[in-house]
Amino acid sequence: MTLRIVQEDHLDTEEALVLLMVERCLTDEQQLLAARELLLDNAAADPRWVMNWISESLTDGERVLLANLEARFQALPVPA
Repeated sequence: MTLRIVQEDHLDTEEALVLLMVERCLTDEQQLLAARELLLDNAAADPRWVMNWISESLTDGERVLLANLEARFQALPVPA
């Protein structure tokens, strides 16, 4: 049990550091492009399958935030 707690603490710290680096090193557009690549699968029959899957575990408020994020993808360059 102690090992699991230490591991989770370590992963929380790593996540915080990585997010800080992302914010420092990537522009807002680059962050949106990365999010779009993670959330939309243009090679799939249903490109939104990841978003649909994630939405199943979200609260209504979080779903609104995800929809707002997806709307921001529209202003990005079309993926090649």
